[in-house]
Amino acid sequence: NGDVSNYSTYKKIKEETNCEVIMIGRAAMFNPSVFTQIQSMKKKANSKYLESENSEAYQEEEKPKAMSLAQIRQYLFKIEKYIQNSSKFWNNDRFKLAEFRRLAIWWIKGIPGYKHVRMVLSKIHDFQRLRSYIFGEEIEKDFSKFLTFT
Repeated sequence: NGDVSNYSTYKKIKEETNCEVIMIGRAAMFNPSVFTQIQSMKKKANSKYLESENSEAYQEEEKPKAMSLAQIRQYLFKIEKYIQNSSKFWNNDRFKLAEFRRLAIWWIKGIPGYKHVRMVLSKIHDFQRLRSYIFGEEIEKDFSKFLTFT
């Protein structure tokens, strides 16, 4: 029940509880590719097990790869769609702004340049302005010292 953020924690909980299903919560918000990483490691661990007949033979944890601005924008675009769909129930521009900003700040946390971008995001008080900052060139300038653009 939660606390799974990578393959090691997945494997530990699976072995300790012998459960069939593992819940991944906040880790997916911070690292949306956590599911792919766990699946990839499961396949590698299974193939190593078959080769060596020793399930402990594969201990290597896959390191998260640095995210590009294109990847950041891809996830933020999905978050925006989520916000737009939610606004049918929360038909309020203040809600859209607060939720999009909260999720954007949460998601970029830990990325080099995060502190400066977080400050900029926190000071924007208009949803369209926030959207144009994230999907425009300004964020590129703010991250340019830290990220490789692809």
